[in-house]
Amino acid sequence: MSFLLFRQFESMYSFGYDCEWNFGLAYNLLPECLFRI
Repeated sequence: MSFLLFRQFESMYSFGYDCEWNFGLAYNLLPECLFRI
């Protein structure tokens, strides 16, 4: 379920501040965020 949410957020927040936004949303989003940078 978390992965599904992540996929949806990744499409909507595919900018640069999405990393900061996902930071407080879920820890499983951090890896992708870090890889983006």
